[in-house]
Amino acid sequence: CSHSQAYCWMNCLELPTTCPQSPVQCSNSDSKPCCTDTVTEDCEAMDQSCHWECQASNDTTEDKFCNGYGTDMYMQGFTASGNGKDACVILLFKSWVLDTRTKFGLGCVGVILLGVAVEGMLCLRRQLQGRRILLRISGVTRRVSIVLLFGLNIASGYLAMLVAMTYSVELFICMVIGLVVGHAIFNTEAAVGESVDPCCASQAIAHTNDAKQHEAENMSA
Repeated sequence: CSHSQAYCWMNCLELPTTCPQSPVQCSNSDSKPCCTDTVTEDCEAMDQSCHWECQASNDTTEDKFCNGYGTDMYMQGFTASGNGKDACVILLFKSWVLDTRTKFGLGCVGVILLGVAVEGMLCLRRQLQGRRILLRISGVTRRVSIVLLFGLNIASGYLAMLVAMTYSVELFICMVIGLVVGHAIFNTEAAVGESVDPCCASQAIAHTNDAKQHEAENMSA
């Protein structure tokens, strides 16, 4: 570890700078000691909330949104944000650490938009494949466009799945909201697919005969 870090659980974590003259301890969100290179018994392991903190006072964590260390998945199950002792959520990319309320709010908005985009691209593929839009595009160009949209749809679906796998309560709710809003805007008239999983729903486009039958039923109704 560097001069400003020390081994805490499985990582070299930054030492607190607020108490240079006070002893520090590696603790989890419940203030229980975590394993270090010197503490190997009666300590907490496999806990991503472990962090270095000043022994003199734990009050400084009350004003924090999270403890400053990132995690891409809460190991203890669904966890709500706002606890200064919990790890910060990493949203998809290593540099996207939601360590403030503002960043977390922007992340929630982005997740909602991602959910809407998943449903929007599914609708766009359906319209393009059914030759209801961009009629001037034909042949290879149309097929390439459909394949590229399929790739984007699959990628966005798996990104939505990874967001849900963070086990952040707020991000999970935002993803569900985004998918529901997107479905309400784009796909309420579409045939019901076999899967509601975002990463697999991109393949749930009805066959041409099924689509025609569905349209005939709507017209007769």
